[in-house]
Amino acid sequence: MVICAVAITRPVFADSNQTDVWVSQISERSGLPAEAISDMLSNCDATQQSMYFCAWRDLLQAEQQLDTFVAKPENASASCRKSIERGLSQWRKKRDAHCKAQTLQEFGEGSMGPTADLMCRTQATQDKRVQMKAHASRLCVKH
Repeated sequence: MVICAVAITRPVFADSNQTDVWVSQISERSGLPAEAISDMLSNCDATQQSMYFCAWRDLLQAEQQLDTFVAKPENASASCRKSIERGLSQWRKKRDAHCKAQTLQEFGEGSMGPTADLMCRTQATQDKRVQMKAHASRLCVKH
């Protein structure tokens, strides 16, 4: 069970190139100019919209960290990795459904619901990566 609380996170970015990738992805998906996205991401506390876009960025970062962990050859063989990826696809569907239900229960149709949903999904994804990392030797038997 993931407990969702509205709190703004400020991840430390490894480099500006990755930040540019997230800005580009969010801009493309939202239809907003990249400059507007960058401005919002530079001050997550400024507005509710900034909070939402920062939460979206945080989810992209958590997803990338999880995918990077799974992709490392030392963590799984190629055939095992495919099995893990299928399992993660199913897990993501369950995570999304859980977070949606939880945020609806906590926020109803309120304006903070979408942000809380993203934050719930981010926390669940971070927890999943930590869990998988702790049990990396048991993910699959390497061939």
